[in-house]
Amino acid sequence: MAERSELAVSKEPARVAAMFDRIAGRYDLLNHLLSGGLDRWWRARAVKAARVGAGARVLDLCAGTGDFARAMARATPAPATIAAADFAGAMLARAGRSSGGARRRCRSG
Repeated sequence: MAERSELAVSKEPARVAAMFDRIAGRYDLLNHLLSGGLDRWWRARAVKAARVGAGARVLDLCAGTGDFARAMARATPAPATIAAADFAGAMLARAGRSSGGARRRCRSG
């Protein structure tokens, strides 16, 4: 039987970022399937609860593929600024490609 230390998952930031980089292409689908669709529900609730108005600046930390930042950009009147930050570069690359020119900046690191 494996020692408990052998079963521990590394929480080293570089390893966590690499893991998310590897699954970036499937993350949104997996998130939706594994949550039973609740991801869309909580995202809509969070956007509504934020009550962000025109001229606001929003920072989505640990933004992943940018689903929340996109939802916030759709719901927020211009000229708001929505910024996304994540330490997994491949996740943010997907966020940037799917932004469709939304009012958002993506940063990694």
